[in-house]
Amino acid sequence: MLNSFRAEKEHVFRDQSLKTEVAFMQFESRWSQLNTQSPAERNDYINALANSFTPALRLTVISSGGKILASNLPNLSQLSYGHIVSQLQEQFALGQPCLQQLFRFIENPVQACAYPYNEEAILISTIENKMVFRYWLNKKKFLIIACLFSLGLMLFIIFLSHRQKINDTDDKIKLENDITKQDNDFKRLVSNLPGILYRLDLQQKSLDYLSPGCYQLLGYQPEYFLQNKITPFDLIDENDKHDFTQNSKAAHFSLKPFEMVYRIKSASGEHKWILDRGRCYKEKDQYYIEGVMLDITERELVRQQIEYLGIQDPLTELYNRFKFNDELVQAVSHSKKTGEQFAMLFIDLDRFKNINDSLGHQVGDRLLQKVAQRLQQIIPKEHFLARMGGDEFVILIHNIETPKDIEVFASDINRHLRQVFRVDSYELRTSCSIGISLCPKDSEHSHILWRYADTAMYQVKNSGGDGYKFFTQEMGDMVQHRINIEHNFIPAFNSNQFELFYQPQVDINSNKILGCEALVRWFHPELGNISPAEFIPIAEETGFINTLGDWILEESIIQLTHWLIYNPDFIMSINVSAIQITENFPKRIEHLLNKYKISGSSIELEITESLLMENIEYILPLLNQIQEIGVGFAIDDFGTGYSSLSYLRYLPINKLKIDRAFIMNIENDKDDVSMVKAIIAMSKSLNLVVLAEGIENSNQLHLLQNLSCDRYQGYYFNKPIDSHTFTSLYFEQEKYAK
Repeated sequence: MLNSFRAEKEHVFRDQSLKTEVAFMQFESRWSQLNTQSPAERNDYINALANSFTPALRLTVISSGGKILASNLPNLSQLSYGHIVSQLQEQFALGQPCLQQLFRFIENPVQACAYPYNEEAILISTIENKMVFRYWLNKKKFLIIACLFSLGLMLFIIFLSHRQKINDTDDKIKLENDITKQDNDFKRLVSNLPGILYRLDLQQKSLDYLSPGCYQLLGYQPEYFLQNKITPFDLIDENDKHDFTQNSKAAHFSLKPFEMVYRIKSASGEHKWILDRGRCYKEKDQYYIEGVMLDITERELVRQQIEYLGIQDPLTELYNRFKFNDELVQAVSHSKKTGEQFAMLFIDLDRFKNINDSLGHQVGDRLLQKVAQRLQQIIPKEHFLARMGGDEFVILIHNIETPKDIEVFASDINRHLRQVFRVDSYELRTSCSIGISLCPKDSEHSHILWRYADTAMYQVKNSGGDGYKFFTQEMGDMVQHRINIEHNFIPAFNSNQFELFYQPQVDINSNKILGCEALVRWFHPELGNISPAEFIPIAEETGFINTLGDWILEESIIQLTHWLIYNPDFIMSINVSAIQITENFPKRIEHLLNKYKISGSSIELEITESLLMENIEYILPLLNQIQEIGVGFAIDDFGTGYSSLSYLRYLPINKLKIDRAFIMNIENDKDDVSMVKAIIAMSKSLNLVVLAEGIENSNQLHLLQNLSCDRYQGYYFNKPIDSHTFTSLYFEQEKYAK
């Protein structure tokens, strides 16, 4: 069989020269044309040419410089095959085109024949021994199959004869292989674990096993511990060793699964948080612990950060409102058991919003940090300080003997926060308003103490700030009354509890009614008659003024349509809050005028001086739009706010209403006379109509006549009355008299 293969190999080699020559003749006739085509097309041609021989040749075209021009051989990746060209040229010089061994062309030596094309390229045919072998194998396959079958049959007979003898050996080998495979699988599995598997002999205090994850987790190879007879537990942080020892003893005696968390020092010096899960067991009077140690450092740091944010204020590093609330609940519980008194101080910085708005939030935040530092310096550690949020801080003062102690403490806080704060390049001044509630005097409920301290603080705010107040029951009654008012707005509106009354506005000389002012009244079935002075400010704060104001506006215009029938020149004055004046307000006015077919000159909108000046830049363009449709404006309560006189020249107003505060004592107070006289003179110079409010007697009326006031309204002529009474008195009787 071997001789047959050698003979076949010699035969193939002898034929290769002839086949290569034949291939070269075909190649020579086509190459000049192919040389101009793409490498892919040249390779396709060479591949087709090579496969036309049996066994198939491997053809390659190399330039005289050693560059591959075309080939059906794979993996010809060298930059230059100059050494191949050199070997072939030596053969050409000897007149022999073929080589039995061509080296360093492909991975294995090949037998090759080559023919040069001019001096441009060389066509090389190569045949690998394995190709010859395949050809021979295919040619002799039936003979080979017969031989192999005979050999297999013989081996099978031998196998059967020895089968019984080797059964035991096979079982043993299989068992050993299974054990080896399981061992390898276990080692591979353990090596991929992110933690450490260990087995500890408790009596010897030595490790029987430590997984390779030891290096990834602690930076030590397992051999470090095994050779030095130490364990990873020797690296536990000193602060955690006591708890670890106690937990280990408990696990030892209980033989139950355990779970421990502790810190351990790695080779780099980093302290890592470890979750250790395992179990102690007994084996042949020996105690062992098997477990797994997992790195939970990242999880633990996240947990600590969450806990920190849960109780700490990140800006000032004080405790936050949630932690304070827990402390307050505990303080109340302790007070109930022991009778100990404590105080809650609610602190709000004065004018902080101005600093934030003018200098920016970064400066505001730095100021809050400075305030927190100053509070920490003056508040003893036995008391509890926290930041509520924004510019609000709270303090729990324990072990109070007398309220006088709290007064001294609050005064000290006021005094220290009144001092200059140096923030960057600014010298900032602020102060604080402090509300104080006492436990158990005021309440034994934490949420009520919160509310009472907050109420007292706002009382300080309303009084100008920079001070402190203890909660009183009167404050509580006021707050409750305010809450009742606020909660009853919507039900009162839906049940028509609001009603409009009208007070005449009269020419001061002729005593002729020129118009009236629409005034809203609230008749509550339980709270009684609620003054507008009470509910209008609350309505403005809560936003209910938009709903109520829109109703007042439309109801006034509806009533006006009836009275214009009697007096076409009659003017309805309607109070409008500056809060109502938004971008849509001019369109709303125009819509109502068109809907009820009345002229804009028949209504006059009254705006209070103080609210108008708070947002004059925004409101002024809107007032101009409303004036363009003929509606007039009056400034209500003039003289009680802080109007800039320069603005009066630009406001689209045609009337000033002198507040009744200047009229009440005008008979006896020369200063009031001077003030009214100045307002009238200024109004005349600006071509404004002047109306005095609150005229209650003839002396006041005559005095205002002498000061050249234009119009008035007040109880002297008539109080505000409902629409039916107004119609009866001033329109129907007048019509009857005529």
